Amino acid sequence: MPLSCGTSFEDSGLQEERTHYLRVIDQLIARTLNEVTDPLARERLVQKLEENTHSQAGVEDEVALLLRALWKTTEDEFFGLSPEKMRRGTWALACDYMLDGRTLQEALLRGQRIFAFLPPQSMAVELCREGNLAVVKHSCYEGEGDPEHFLVEFYTMLWHRFLCWAIDQQIPLSIVRFSHAKPEHHAVCSRLLDSPIEYESESSCFAFSASFLQSQLRRSKPELTSWLKDSPVDVVRVMDDQVSLKGQLRKVLSEQLQEQGALPSYDELCKSLGLGPQTLRRQLKLAGTSYQAIKDELMKNIVAELLKDPRHSLEDVVQSSGYSDGASLTRACKRWFGMTPGQYRLIVETQQA
Repeated sequence: MPLSCGTSFEDSGLQEERTHYLRVIDQLIARTLNEVTDPLARERLVQKLEENTHSQAGVEDEVALLLRALWKTTEDEFFGLSPEKMRRGTWALACDYMLDGRTLQEALLRGQRIFAFLPPQSMAVELCREGNLAVVKHSCYEGEGDPEHFLVEFYTMLWHRFLCWAIDQQIPLSIVRFSHAKPEHHAVCSRLLDSPIEYESESSCFAFSASFLQSQLRRSKPELTSWLKDSPVDVVRVMDDQVSLKGQLRKVLSEQLQEQGALPSYDELCKSLGLGPQTLRRQLKLAGTSYQAIKDELMKNIVAELLKDPRHSLEDVVQSSGYSDGASLTRACKRWFGMTPGQYRLIVETQQA
C-alpha cells in the first residue's frame, strides 16, 4: 500500500543543509573579526584564519574546512559563541578519559565525571534511564550569543558520533530533545540526526536503546588520535554521506515504497542504479554502511513519522511501511526505540499534549 496523506520521505534538501551551515559559519567568522578593534590584530587574525584554512590538505567540503579552521583560529571549542571559552583540546582530553572505560555505560559515566571537573561550567553530560531507553542529557552554552542554537545541535551530533565510533557500531537514536523552540532549520537537524526531534523540552538530550550500554568499547588510543584529527570535520561529513551513494539509495527506496508499497530487492536496486551487485556492495562497504543498514535506517524514520500522526492507525502504519504484519513492526520498534509501536505513540502524544 503506498504512503498516503501526502507524506514524502525523500532524502531531499541536502543543499539546504550546506547553505544553513555556511551561513552560520559566515556569521561566526564575521563576529570573530568584529570583536577585534585593533586593525593590525585583525589583519593577523585574518591571516591566521586563512593559514588554518589552506593548511587542511584533503578536506574538500567547504563547511568542514571552515569549521575546523575557525576552531583552530579561535582556540575555542565553543567557536567564540560563549562568554567563557572551552579551550581547544578539552574535547580530546575528555574522549581520552572516556575511552579508558570497558563499556559504553562506563564511558558515559566517566564523561559525566570529567566534565564535572573541566571548564567551562556550562559543558556537562549525564546518563539517565527511561524504561528501556538510555538517555544522554548534555548541556553547553545556550545564550543570546548563539541565536541559531548551533552549539547544542553541534555537540548533540558530536556526542552521538563519538559513542558510535567508540563501539564501532551505529547507534540508532529513538528521540532527540532540545530545550529551544523549533527553529526554521528543523528539517536540517532532523536529517542530520536521523531521528524524531522534540523541542521546548526541559533539557537537551538524545535517547537510544539501553541494550547498547553494555556494548564493549572497541577503539584504541592510537585510533582516537586519528579520529580526533578529523574532529569536528567528522560531524559535518554526515552531510557528504547523504549527498553521495547513501542519499541516492534512500531516494530510490523512498520512491519505490511510495509508489509500490514495498521496497525493491537488492538486484532491482542495483539495476535502477546501473551498478553490479558486487560493485554496489563494495562501494557501500567503503562508505561504512550496507544495503540492510540503509533500509533499516529509512524504515525507522518512516515508522516514527507515521506513529507521530494520529490519523494513522497501527494497522495503517503496518501497511504503509511495507511490513508483513504487526508482529514484524513490533520487533522492529523494540530494536529501534526500545518499546512497542503503541508505547512509542503514547509517549509522543503525551509530550505533544
